[in-house]
Amino acid sequence: MAERDRLAKSQKDLQKRLETRDQEMLDKEEELFLQLEKAIRLEEDCVKIREEKERMSEWKDRLEREKNEAYRQLKLQADESEVTRRRLERSRHDVVRQVTPLLPKKTPRTRERKAARRFERCRTERLQTQLSTV
Repeated sequence: MAERDRLAKSQKDLQKRLETRDQEMLDKEEELFLQLEKAIRLEEDCVKIREEKERMSEWKDRLEREKNEAYRQLKLQADESEVTRRRLERSRHDVVRQVTPLLPKKTPRTRERKAARRFERCRTERLQTQLSTV
């Protein structure tokens, strides 16, 4: 009977150990499942971040191209403005060169007109002075 009790006790101990091991295994499976879920979630986050990084890179490249195009257009406009400025400067010099010979001809007439105006002003002032004294 002692042998039987010992075997029963041994069976009971083994049963408890088996239940404990089963519970540990369930706990480990649950932990493994949670870690797997976390790993999947992290992998999905990584994919999203990679996609976002790719979009940002494409956006940055597009902005760089737009900036370069704007710079190129500004450079073209600056070059065209410089050409226009030089052309206007040449035209101004041409006008000055063409008008310069005409100035001496105009100057005596201008002097005559100014002298006539001064003479007329003086005469008008004298007449006014004479009239005011009378």
